[in-house]
Amino acid sequence: MMFGVKPDIRHIRKFGALAYVHVPASPARKKHDPNVKIVFVLGYAEDVVGCKVYFPNEHTAKFVPDLRVADNVVYRDRHAAEVEEDHLSSLYFTHRDDEEQTTESEEEGMNEPSD
Repeated sequence: MMFGVKPDIRHIRKFGALAYVHVPASPARKKHDPNVKIVFVLGYAEDVVGCKVYFPNEHTAKFVPDLRVADNVVYRDRHAAEVEEDHLSSLYFTHRDDEEQTTESEEEGMNEPSD
């Protein structure tokens, strides 16, 4: 505590949190076009106002000065995959040691005729 007051970190947002960015009114935006875009928070920069966000529809990242963040929804939460144990039992995996691989490759090299 440098000045006797705890720092305020309410403006810090979660990485990957769902956010809404306002699309400003312009001649290109028609009456029934959406006025917000859904984005994901990527981070901050020292010399730029706002947050760096990722636009999934455009596959671009930009700094946006004004946005609303839904902290309770994070990117990984939206795309969670649920795996049931029944599905895993049908898979068959074999384990092969690195030592076995190296000895087999050395044996193959020895069996080749030399010039």
